[in-house]
Order: sequence, then C-alpha cells, then structure tokens
Amino acid sequence: MKSENRAVYAIYNAESSLVGELAYMAGKVIGNRACALCDITHGWHPLGKSEWRKRDKCELPVYWLHSDEQSDALKAFTEGRLPLVVAEVSGKYEALLTKEQLSACGGKYKRFAEVLTAAVGALE
Repeated sequence: MKSENRAVYAIYNAESSLVGELAYMAGKVIGNRACALCDITHGWHPLGKSEWRKRDKCELPVYWLHSDEQSDALKAFTEGRLPLVVAEVSGKYEALLTKEQLSACGGKYKRFAEVLTAAVGALE
C-alpha cells in the first residue's frame, strides 16, 4: 500500500472506552461477544500479544480502530460486519478480511499478517 490514496483499517468489534473494553471482556467470558480481530492481537492480554506488540515497522501500515473510533463514512460501510479489515482506495472502501476470514486465522497474528498481505496484493 505505497500509494498515498490508500489506507488499511482493522476495526475491532469492541469500543475503546474503559466501559466498552470491560463490556467486551464480560461478554467474552459469558460467551455472548466475540471479536476474531481482538483474539488475533490481544487474546486475554489487555496490552496485546507479544507478537502483535512487536510487529515489524516495515510491515504493511494498518490503522487499528475500535468500533467507536471510525469516521461516519467508515462506520456506515462496516455496520453489522465487525470485526472487519477494510481497504480505502481513492476514497472508496473495500472489505479485505471478513470476520469469517479473521476467525480462520485461529488467533494467530502471523497467519493474519500473511492473509492480509495476500489480500492487499490482490488489490494491486
């Protein structure tokens, strides 16, 4: 994604506030909330898995957003589809990785990075 007219957003199915984070964790514990992207980057660790925290700065740049941190336009695109990884190319959004594709990563950041790199490569 070298073009200045492109961006990649990874949007969690969780809110950024303390209340939002606690609500997500409580829902995860009782089994009524899920976020495959959260599993990939954080699992049960509030600061994130070590592999995600140590990700190489040379990797594809990704904007990591909670559901409440999205622009109105992005929120309209992702409504009912979170978690989701989205490419913005020249002002238009395209789904790169759906919640099913994120779940298929099995919570593994390395697998996520491989799948994302392939999806971005298919855009070019």
